[in-house]
Amino acid sequence: MAIRAISLDSTKEYVCKNDKENPTVWVLRCLDVVTFAKIADKLVKPDVGIGAFEGNLLIVRYGLINVKNFVDEKGKPVNIEYDLENTFEGERKVVSWSFLKKIPPYVINELAEQIIAMSRLSEEQEKN
Repeated sequence: MAIRAISLDSTKEYVCKNDKENPTVWVLRCLDVVTFAKIADKLVKPDVGIGAFEGNLLIVRYGLINVKNFVDEKGKPVNIEYDLENTFEGERKVVSWSFLKKIPPYVINELAEQIIAMSRLSEEQEKN
């Protein structure tokens, strides 16, 4: 079976494992290989010095595209916010740091795992 290209336009709606009643829905996309490489390189270069959790923050910054039913402690909606970031490909819309700060750490980790999984080969492709 041939390896299939990653669909950069596809999205996935994800609900965290322990979010059962009236859950928050996170809309995710996979990372392209260039973005993935830039994050991975920062994790292994000692002069840059970021840790695994900061790597997860970057993965979510680039892989989260929307959220539904995310509320504050008073139950008021928290809307996603974006920044424009300059890359060698031009400007790119990414989740803002101020919005990321509102997401609990365990959620960041869970979302990063899902985004990475979307960027991998399927089990069937890995067998071949």
